[in-house]
Amino acid sequence: MQTIYESSFLILIYKPTFSQLEIIWLPESKNMSVEQYKSEFLTYIQYHNQYKIKLLLADETHLFFEVVPELQKWVSSMLNQRVHKQAEKLAIIFSEDYVQKLAAEQMMTQSELQHIKTLFFESKEDAQKWLVTGRLKHAKQKVLFFYNNEYSIFSESDQNDSN
Repeated sequence: MQTIYESSFLILIYKPTFSQLEIIWLPESKNMSVEQYKSEFLTYIQYHNQYKIKLLLADETHLFFEVVPELQKWVSSMLNQRVHKQAEKLAIIFSEDYVQKLAAEQMMTQSELQHIKTLFFESKEDAQKWLVTGRLKHAKQKVLFFYNNEYSIFSESDQNDSN
């Protein structure tokens, strides 16, 4: 595991064993300008392509920057134009901020990268476990499934074992 990029807003950690990139947004993100957000996002795309990432873990629990609809469209456009489509799975750890979760959902819906298996988690431990093993059984916190532009909720009380 190695930190391949670090700024006041974002840390990128590469885990070669799993061809995984961990994206960690930092609390200082609340002070980002739109141009800084765009720059950070393009940096992520650069490393995503460079390392041929298969698994993505996006920790957005401290992403306090509001991604407004116009910026969501830009993000989707950049994903569609610039990301090589080698990622297989994306686990997003979200905060309790419902607006942030909706923004992430909308970006995934707009993106042509919908072939990526995507789940939203409250727990980093559950997210990492799913990325590596493909299993959700006994998830400790709530998980939101993304499949064919629809979402459903899985929680620890559910007994389904899903990929």
